[in-house]
Amino acid sequence: MTVLISENTVAFVEGVAAEAQRLGTPCGNGQMVWHVWGSGPPLVLLHGGYGSWTHWIRNVLPLSRMFTVAAPDLPGLGESATPPEPHTAEGLAHIIVTGLDTVFPKQPAFHIAAECSVLMSRRSSAIE
Repeated sequence: MTVLISENTVAFVEGVAAEAQRLGTPCGNGQMVWHVWGSGPPLVLLHGGYGSWTHWIRNVLPLSRMFTVAAPDLPGLGESATPPEPHTAEGLAHIIVTGLDTVFPKQPAFHIAAECSVLMSRRSSAIE
């Protein structure tokens, strides 16, 4: 049997995860899973269309020196439950915003990092 993930990689992921506070917020018949590190202004890291919070694994600990970093598993991905049907952008956004209100209660503003922001910055630069 071929081993696809080295023991060192598994240990690294487990070590970073162990430093996080793990939270659950409502998602369908289960929970949306959030991993939170550090303290400071809120910073939310959203992974791409597949995967999990581990897309940000090399970033969470350095960023947690300046921010409270929250990296969730988006609905239906990673360890998060499947969202209720119908699966719509509005429904997914509601689940995420409800989670944000729980993870960062009474926060007037926070930073969100996602692939969309990279694409939008390229678009803005092209317009100028």
